[in-house]
Amino acid sequence: MSLASIAITAQPGEHAILVDGQEVEAVRAVLEIGEGQIPTLTAWVTGAGTITAEGVVQIVRDPTAQEIDQAAVAALRRLDATDVAARVQQRLRITPRADPYQTTLDVIVELADG
Repeated sequence: MSLASIAITAQPGEHAILVDGQEVEAVRAVLEIGEGQIPTLTAWVTGAGTITAEGVVQIVRDPTAQEIDQAAVAALRRLDATDVAARVQQRLRITPRADPYQTTLDVIVELADG
């Protein structure tokens, strides 16, 4: 197996990461090196780009705020409203003075948590 060439230079306030001679703009990078293991570079990139390489190089991008919001909305849409209502009603029977809105939020968070 042919591996990617990795070059990292760093000094205070400045760094450069090259993968097979191509610069990778990253906000964070982790180089995992272990005895008897293939070095693995994981870089969190800031934008779009093309890197051509062979070997163990992982390029990742943290989700945007919009992507996180979309995932949250999708998760909420998967909740069964009948199940949520039944659980809320059950809790309100046990604790009749509880705030129904807070109880509903608590149930939704618990269902989302699994």
